[in-house]
Amino acid sequence: MHMAVLLGHGAAHGHLRVGATRWQSVFIAVVIFFCPLLATWLIWAGRRAGLILFGLSFGSSFVFGVYYHFVLAGRDNVFSAGHTGWALCFGMTALALAFLELMGCVWSGRVVLGLSQQYQTRHEGFVGS
Repeated sequence: MHMAVLLGHGAAHGHLRVGATRWQSVFIAVVIFFCPLLATWLIWAGRRAGLILFGLSFGSSFVFGVYYHFVLAGRDNVFSAGHTGWALCFGMTALALAFLELMGCVWSGRVVLGLSQQYQTRHEGFVGS
C-alpha cells in the first residue's frame, strides 16, 4: 500500500513541478523507496533486521515527509499547493504517506519489542546458571 501511495505522490510532484534537491532525491530513493522494499524482503526471509530496518526507514520517512509537507513553508508544503486536481492528489497522498509511515514505524517497534520480551522470558532461567 505504501508503495502505491508513494508512486501516486511522486506523480503529483511531477505534475505540479515540485522538485527536490540532490540530497532529498537520494534520501527519497534510498530511505523512502529502497529500504522498505529491502526490509520487506528481509522480514519475509525471517530476519529480525528487516523489522528494524522497516521501522527506521518508516520513522525517518515520516519525519522527512511531515517536515517538508506540513511544517516548512514552500512549494512542497501541501497548504501552498492548492485544492484542485493534482494539488488535491498531492495533499491526500502526503497525508496518506504520513499515516502509513507512522503506523509502519509503530507496528515495527511493537513487533521488535514483543520479540525481545519473548526472548528475555525464555532465557531468564539461564541467567546466572
